[in-house]
Amino acid sequence: PAEAKAPEDPLTGTWVADVDIRGQVQLKITLDLKLEGTKVTGTIQISVSGRDSPPREIQNGSFEGGKLKLEMLGRNDPTPFEATVQGDTMTGKLALGPMGEQEVVAKRTSKTAGQAQAPRRVESKPGDDTIPPEATGIGRVLGWDEDRPRIAIELLDAWLLEAWLSTP
Repeated sequence: PAEAKAPEDPLTGTWVADVDIRGQVQLKITLDLKLEGTKVTGTIQISVSGRDSPPREIQNGSFEGGKLKLEMLGRNDPTPFEATVQGDTMTGKLALGPMGEQEVVAKRTSKTAGQAQAPRRVESKPGDDTIPPEATGIGRVLGWDEDRPRIAIELLDAWLLEAWLSTP
């Protein structure tokens, strides 16, 4: 008799999402997930305007009926993330402390756990007054934007988010 083919793993792999907070702060969220039964393990890394925070271990991760639930440790409290997975698309909400709850749409970039790639940093050279096409967030605003009132808001938002993400 022919062996039954194991069902495809709907979750394991690397998932990447770009999140824009009020048009001011750009996040790249990278989830590196492994599904074992209904238990989910792995890491989540959030990059703020091109600056990486350390990857965080996922806590209390579960996946049942297409629904993902997990937590990561924020400043001192667990940060919940809940999403629905359909194929290689994940749609959900991530609570980000002072930034509030954010909509997240992630795409699976790899079906193998441990394949997350570090986000690329945007570097500028002294005296370079051109805007690199990939520049976003604080780097773009500080170096090239004339909209000064927005700078203070963006810097404060980014500082609050980074402070909240940093380990005590």
